[in-house]
Amino acid sequence: MSTPDARSHVEALIRAHCPNISIKELERRHGLQAGAIANLIKPSREARFPRLDTVERLAVILGLKTATVFHAFATDAGLGAPDLSDAELDLVARFRRLDQQDQSRALALIGTLETVAHNLHNHAPAATSDQV
Repeated sequence: MSTPDARSHVEALIRAHCPNISIKELERRHGLQAGAIANLIKPSREARFPRLDTVERLAVILGLKTATVFHAFATDAGLGAPDLSDAELDLVARFRRLDQQDQSRALALIGTLETVAHNLHNHAPAATSDQV
């Protein structure tokens, strides 16, 4: 944690990027319900992970990449904080918005893409000496 008074990595991010604003004021300025951010940084919450749209909204409020805020929540939750790119986080967010049937279709499409990529890679003609 970068801020000595912070109880969590998420709180440290908030304090670092909004140093002169109370949590209550931050919630008010961004039209959030009272306690919306405060509840995210409660010590009792550390083992739970918020929804991705919550992570995305906090990232916007703080002016940070979603991956940075995601990493802080993952660290607080005791997860092996995955280092996901913004594109990977976007993919996860989009996947979660799909219903179960469409999630199955998306996974099938990804499986097909993996097969095609594997086949293209294994059947690509070898480079000849005049191509190198």
